[in-house]
Amino acid sequence: AQDYRYFPDPDLPPLAIDAAWIARVQAAMPELPQAMRARMREQYALAPHDAAALTQTRETARYFEDAIAALPARDTARAKLVANWMQGELAAALHRADMEIGDAPLAPAALARLVARIADGTLSGNTARQAFDALWQGEAGGDVDAIIAAHGLAQISDADALAKIVDDVL
Repeated sequence: AQDYRYFPDPDLPPLAIDAAWIARVQAAMPELPQAMRARMREQYALAPHDAAALTQTRETARYFEDAIAALPARDTARAKLVANWMQGELAAALHRADMEIGDAPLAPAALARLVARIADGTLSGNTARQAFDALWQGEAGGDVDAIIAAHGLAQISDADALAKIVDDVL
């Protein structure tokens, strides 16, 4: 009785799949999550847990890559900072608003400009959160620099300027 399971079914015709069709289907397939995680770890020097979090959904991965593409001069060294903001402030704001990342009022380019201002020292951690909240609310049409100017959020890092302020106060 065990031998009968190896006999071909007479009602099923043989299935022959064309190699060209297989190649077309493979070419049309999107990048798979595991391959995307590996590429992100290599290309952006992300930790495995960051790459895994950013590839949970296709929309999240697209948002991250759009933000990286919008960085000045495609500065991929700031990818970790973008990942941190996406997993921190952006994720919290999305959760509070009960929305998906594709519906976020904050464009990836706006997040990239915010991260660039943090990296160049214009914003500190606290002032960046204030600027993020203003961006989330849609102030200044998503222009980070306009929000920084309107709210006076620019961080003063020049030692001479700080010394003058201290002298004036004293």
